[in-house]
Amino acid sequence: MKRQTREAKTMAAARASRRGSTYPTETKTKAIAMYAELGNVAEVARQMELPEATVRVWVNEAKKTDAFAEYQRLKKEEFIADASRIIKKGTKLIEKQLDSALENSEKFEKLISSIMADGELNVKDKKDLVSAIRQMELKNPRDLAVTVGTIYDKRALSTGESTENATVRVETYLDQCKGKEF
Repeated sequence: MKRQTREAKTMAAARASRRGSTYPTETKTKAIAMYAELGNVAEVARQMELPEATVRVWVNEAKKTDAFAEYQRLKKEEFIADASRIIKKGTKLIEKQLDSALENSEKFEKLISSIMADGELNVKDKKDLVSAIRQMELKNPRDLAVTVGTIYDKRALSTGESTENATVRVETYLDQCKGKEF
């Protein structure tokens, strides 16, 4: 026999004490609205401390109405708009970082040429080199690419589009230079 936590026992007792009674309209409306956003009966029931079966009955009744379908459609459009905005911001950030890396690559190449010609680095050249390398490096490009890709896929699913697309790989300039001699 499973051991119940104190919280689970309290919730079970509260549900048992409500058997056969009705819930306020506001509770039912809130549960249906939460389901329209979350799409998960169990999660709505857990968050609202309601019996899952009760929430399921309410949701099944609501699904038959035009108002529920319209609410879900509006929430879907809202999500698609938010996802598009986030994708656009992420793309702009990646583009900004790439532009910065390209702008600083010339400075980097000049420093490398200078070092190769002189054979030695003075303190100023060392600082300039480190600064140029830091400015060329993309900040968390993989994390950003994964985030943008995930949001893109979720938006595509919401609009009924395919989510199977070409793979995009982002590398830092330093990754590209590994193993090369200058």
